[in-house]
Amino acid sequence: LSFDRSDDYVAITNNLDGNYTEFTIIASVKVNQNLSNAGWAYIFDIGQDADGRRFGLAATSNGFVGYVAPYNEFIVYAELSHEGEWNDVALTWSAGNFLKIFVNGMLITELNQMSLNNINVQSNDPAYIASTIINTNDLFDGSINNLSIWDVALSNSQIEAYHSSAIDINEEDLKALWTFNEGDGD
Repeated sequence: LSFDRSDDYVAITNNLDGNYTEFTIIASVKVNQNLSNAGWAYIFDIGQDADGRRFGLAATSNGFVGYVAPYNEFIVYAELSHEGEWNDVALTWSAGNFLKIFVNGMLITELNQMSLNNINVQSNDPAYIASTIINTNDLFDGSINNLSIWDVALSNSQIEAYHSSAIDINEEDLKALWTFNEGDGD
């Protein structure tokens, strides 16, 4: 699904509520433009900007960033060139343990020994693809495909395996999967 950073994003009916102690986000993304003046270009964002209520994944001018609430408390950056190329990006989090970013199946960076023990996403919390819960002007410019949300921190070998094979809709611990290949409007 293509986004032009103008007015394109997807507001999701939040059926991802729950008390998370682990999660994984995986997406295939292609960033179209240099983001040097644009800040973060959000791929996926869910929750409220409050303690233990938000997580997501974004592109930056020099790579990708993953985060968990509270805002700007726990952030992990993966620096690499990405403009105009498809990349499989994964963010994994395990309560009190780690926050990791993988690109194309390889672990790029991680933050360890975090003090956040859970993320409590509520059913009325906003959720967006290609935008943010804070400001729907921080839009994504590029394409997003095969976005999946899991309620488990997938292992390094699982992330590597999903880089080279499709995700089955019946996978255990898979909370949501958007393939964006059904045609107009799907």
